[in-house]
Amino acid sequence: MKKLPLLFLILLSCQGPWSYYPEDPEVYQGIWTSAYVISGRPMEDVCFDRIHALDEIRMPAFAFYEEASVKVTGAFTGKDTSFYLQPDIANRKPNCFVGPKDLVAMPGKNYELDVSITWDSLGKKTTSNFSAKTYIPQKFKVLRAYDLLERQHSRESFLWPQFAYLPPPMDMRSNYFIPEYSDDVAGVQVSMVYDDRVTWGENFIMQIIERFDIEEGADTARYAKFGDRNHVYFARNMEIAGTVKDIDSIPVLGFLTPADGYFKLL
Repeated sequence: MKKLPLLFLILLSCQGPWSYYPEDPEVYQGIWTSAYVISGRPMEDVCFDRIHALDEIRMPAFAFYEEASVKVTGAFTGKDTSFYLQPDIANRKPNCFVGPKDLVAMPGKNYELDVSITWDSLGKKTTSNFSAKTYIPQKFKVLRAYDLLERQHSRESFLWPQFAYLPPPMDMRSNYFIPEYSDDVAGVQVSMVYDDRVTWGENFIMQIIERFDIEEGADTARYAKFGDRNHVYFARNMEIAGTVKDIDSIPVLGFLTPADGYFKLL
């Protein structure tokens, strides 16, 4: 009986698995969707893609679907209308869809997206149907930015934002974007789009976390960036202490942006 605890400990310490391979993947994992409707702009970059298994290869230059119907309804160029988007063949992006260039969205209007896609996974065909609704605020827009280095409001710093890399711990400071307030906005999501030439550098948060690592730099996954965009911040239209709203000046912390390279904030 005295050997049982030791045997149990040995079995417990040898549990796995120590590696993973999808030997029986799901037939349908879903479709990833990205769609924006922007005031003063035509419908463009409405994109879809399969959620791939670990043993599959993504090939964005080829359509993953057999048939696709992408319909948009709303107010465009002063009138209510609906139209179907077409694959963006000109830019070799068949999984992204675009609308007519002369039909632009308008502020204060409602829009609806209806999609039907016939596709297959592991040789089994299915048709996925889904829809989405959204509303463009009546007057919301970003008026200017607060220049972090000059410590002043600057319209130019919003039109041509230049974020200087501030070494830790100065990267805990924020760049601020000041919008025109609008009651019909529940909140503002800030996203960042970047290319593969940006570098991320050190930041103060990682320096603090690394003090608790057994080995310096042991967790390299914290520095890994996948895709070409990140969710940065969501500013809520809510009062703080009865006076200040988070949406009044939208902050973007310095350590959330690359240390070097070109990127865009949406």
